[in-house]
Amino acid sequence: MNEIDTKSADDLIEKKMRQIMERKERREKRKKEKKENAGKPTTIGTKLPQPTSASEQQTFSVGDTVRMRGLTTVGTIESLQGKEATVVFGDVRTKVKASRLEHTTKKPESTQPATFAISRETRQTIDSHKLNFHQDLDVRGMRGDEALNAVQHFIDDAILVGMPRVRILHGKGNGILRQLELTGFDYQKCHHMFVTHGHTDHVLGVIWVMRKVADLMNKGKYEGEFHIYCHDVVREMLLTMTKMTLKKKDFARVGTSIFLHELKDGSVVNFEGIQLTAFDILSTKAKQFGYELRFADGLRFTCLGDEPYNEHDEVYAKGADWLLAEAFCKYGDRDKFKPYEKNHSTVKEASELAEKLGVKNLVLYHTEDKSIATRKQAYTAEAKEYYHGNVFVPDDLDVIELG
Repeated sequence: MNEIDTKSADDLIEKKMRQIMERKERREKRKKEKKENAGKPTTIGTKLPQPTSASEQQTFSVGDTVRMRGLTTVGTIESLQGKEATVVFGDVRTKVKASRLEHTTKKPESTQPATFAISRETRQTIDSHKLNFHQDLDVRGMRGDEALNAVQHFIDDAILVGMPRVRILHGKGNGILRQLELTGFDYQKCHHMFVTHGHTDHVLGVIWVMRKVADLMNKGKYEGEFHIYCHDVVREMLLTMTKMTLKKKDFARVGTSIFLHELKDGSVVNFEGIQLTAFDILSTKAKQFGYELRFADGLRFTCLGDEPYNEHDEVYAKGADWLLAEAFCKYGDRDKFKPYEKNHSTVKEASELAEKLGVKNLVLYHTEDKSIATRKQAYTAEAKEYYHGNVFVPDDLDVIELG
């Protein structure tokens, strides 16, 4: 289980996701206000406040002189189609929702140097993006960091040109679907998934699994429901990204057969004889949850996420049968890999923690990927200097028997 340092890409994409979600919330709020005001009767001498929908009640005709709300540039309506109008501003022709227009008594000026220059440059930029934009992005064969940068710019361009749906081609390569196939993973037996946080190297993999499960459902090859447990930020990210990237028939499964459950700190979920407790690890970066699993036979398995331990988690980790802890590198290599700058721990610190908490088995993961050939032996040797239980440093696709 390796890490590519994608913090800057993660932050940029998370920022973009937040912007998308904020726009979505504003649209939903306007729809709700419009619906509420539509059912209220008006009385003589009383005017209902309509801060956002006043222009929507105006009627427009071809030839009307209008301007966009909040702007001064005056144009003329060239054509109308449904709720959209084609408006000519000088030499620039653009489509805009009628709800964003308002009548004006001003006449379009024959020349508007400053405004025209800015509008033309902006329009040319958007037109150029539209001309060269393709709804499909193929990241097959790319390295992890290359794929993340490509996805980031792709989403930026999609938003710029107003593209409602896009598709990211992942293929098999060395991705999660390919890895799951190599393990003999049976999707039909997988009905529950937990997502710790919203970094792209986590949520993109979840999207591929959601797509695969939805496809199997639509082909009649998956029985039952698929449940994903996560905190609010991850839930909104998954909803937004799947709406943009999945086929309509696949996305239709979200909310009907595929369920995204929002958990809070301390939330408890029971399924198939297992009790899952989610807990906030109090990350200093993106919001992140860890989890504790309690099995019917009393066995306890705790995942601390991929950041250093916080005492808030002690009640879930102390005395655990299995502890999953991140260890980015050996303590002796800390100057080379700089784990503290990435908000990570070393093997020494993770091992000392396991000893202090009295756990029986320690699994070290989320490591650097420069020493794979010697990692298992070297990490195990360092861990045993500070911890007296069983140590596991798994390579990708290794199978660990819990007992």
